[in-house]
Amino acid sequence: MNVLGPIHTVKIFLPLLRKGSLKKIVIIGTEGGERDFVRRVHLHETAAYGITKAAESMVATKYGMELESEGFTVVSVSPGFVDVSGTYSEPRMCFRFAPAVLLPL
Repeated sequence: MNVLGPIHTVKIFLPLLRKGSLKKIVIIGTEGGERDFVRRVHLHETAAYGITKAAESMVATKYGMELESEGFTVVSVSPGFVDVSGTYSEPRMCFRFAPAVLLPL
């Protein structure tokens, strides 16, 4: 889903986006797929998730290069920590990493 979802979505909407004047594509990423963040917070429990999110970031990069000549801007953005305690089996886990995010870079 993290990799194929954006690929299929862009593929389906690209003909419509090409007809429009605002040529921007935003893919929702996460720091969980960023190497430096994963190392800084020692986030090893979610390997499969992080790997797919890293691949998703590459999808945005590849589409950005592919569509640049058509005037498109393609970016991947990370919304930061999102409270998903309603669907996560260990609701407090996300708060365990919060102090590491607050450290200065």
